[in-house]
Amino acid sequence: MRILALCVLLLGRLMPLTWAAAHTEVELVNLSSNVIAGQPVRLGLKFKCEPNYHIYWKNVGDAGTPPSLTWKENPDVKFGGILWPAPHLLDQKGVINFVHSDETIIIFEAKVSSTATNQLKVEGLAEWLECNESGCFPQEKQVSLTLNVGGKNDFTEINPKLYADLNPSISTTALIVDNHLLVNIPKNSLLKKWFPERPFISAYSVA
Repeated sequence: MRILALCVLLLGRLMPLTWAAAHTEVELVNLSSNVIAGQPVRLGLKFKCEPNYHIYWKNVGDAGTPPSLTWKENPDVKFGGILWPAPHLLDQKGVINFVHSDETIIIFEAKVSSTATNQLKVEGLAEWLECNESGCFPQEKQVSLTLNVGGKNDFTEINPKLYADLNPSISTTALIVDNHLLVNIPKNSLLKKWFPERPFISAYSVA
């Protein structure tokens, strides 16, 4: 029954995959108060979805495509890892997805060259899939941001509690019983849910 529901939902979602006006605002924002030559910085790809729309987490769950950002090559900056905020679970007739709605910032780590001076412009192509109850629509946008190297910069504050990579690891124990992964979460933990980063674990495993 779940497989049938997934097929029906996918068919309904794939049919309207044509370009349409975006229902998500996207911009590149600075997350570092100081931008110094030779030092790391954090940049954010900020999404603001209209009501009833959502985008996807890095592990989409049963169906979908996560956002991406293809950077334009720049000799003055080296782009590194990505930090994702925690998603929420969306259950549509048994089809489970991990999504973001409302406002979300995906963090991109980078390092400024030791020879960079004055202004530094970073730019790239953002691509995402936005969905609502009527279907899914692929979108893209060129984004850019100019930073003052060694000078003052406006920056956007984030809530570090939303990012697992910015918080200390939680000690847990786990074991496999009858092909089920059982994770023991400490009672004093602030963790409310856990999400598998890779799709080899069923989306139904979210506690």
